[in-house]
Formats: sequence, structure tokens, C-alpha cells
Amino acid sequence: MRKINILIAFLVSSIFLGSYSHAEENDDTFWMADEEDLSFANELLFVRKHLDEVTEATQFYYDFKRSGSLLDAIEDKVVVKIVKILPSGKKDVTTRFLSGRYKKRYAAQYRRSQNPIFMWFFERDVVEMQRYTGGNSLFFRNRIRQTLAGKSKLGGAAKTKPVKFQFEGKEYDGTEIRLLP
Repeated sequence: MRKINILIAFLVSSIFLGSYSHAEENDDTFWMADEEDLSFANELLFVRKHLDEVTEATQFYYDFKRSGSLLDAIEDKVVVKIVKILPSGKKDVTTRFLSGRYKKRYAAQYRRSQNPIFMWFFERDVVEMQRYTGGNSLFFRNRIRQTLAGKSKLGGAAKTKPVKFQFEGKEYDGTEIRLLP
């Protein structure tokens, strides 16, 4: 089994309220806006078929870092494991999201073309905001969806810009996605 280390930096800035409920399992579009409302950011995160070029069982390692004056600092890992490649090319995927007291359990995802890591990061944000604010998760999720679609009633938008990043001594092109409330 080949191991691939990947560093993802999410620059997400938001002020919303939320409470927890589970994302629908195996629904690639759960966090995505309506098709006619897709922004470039939405397309990158939830439509693009990130896993199509994976041809063997693989593990992706993501560094997770959280810091701030109100929260405990966290440095941990998230592992997305491609456990099976189907004849259709779609993948069965499991996730190990953080460890210890910060560990989150997410259901295995079946017949995937998109990487579920984005959905899990957003879902974790919703859980954290509920815990710290006591707000409503549906309100928060809808604000994220509206912001990704460029339809935020609060004037927020998903901003994208091309960036360069280093990985294992090599430079790559990437896209920074920033959600502004």
C-alpha cells in the first residue's frame, strides 16, 4: 500500500452560529449549493473528482493545526484511506479524523469520486461552533453553502486565488479558498 503525505491549509474565516447533526452518508452534494449556483470554490471542493487518478489502495495524510486565543491548540493528523477501488473507478473510503479527545468518527464512504475530507472539515467546524456558541447547525451550514455559492445574505463570499506551495521539495500550483462571512 502506497502512502502519500499531503498538507492542506484551510484558510476559513467565519462568524456563524451552529449546532451538530450528521451529514448524509455518501452524498457527494451535501455541502454543495444548487447546481445553477456553483461557484469556482464550490466546484473545486465538491464537484471535481479528486480521486479519479487514484489507481491503488492509498492513504492520504493531512496535517491538522488549530490555534487561537480562545481554543486549545491542536496539532494532529487526519488520514483518508482508499480501501477499495471498484470496477467503475469509484472508491470506498474510510477516515481517521484526529486522535485522543479530539477524535471524530465518520462513517465509511462508498462509491466516491470526491475526497470526503472537505465535507468532514466543514462538518467539524459546525460541531465546534455549536459547542462554543450553542447556535443552530442548520443556520450555520446554510451560511457556509450560501457563502460557497456566492449567495450569502450577509454579504460574504468564497474567495479563490492561485497559490504556489512546496511538497517534498517540489513546487506545485494550488488554489487558496477563503470563506468570508
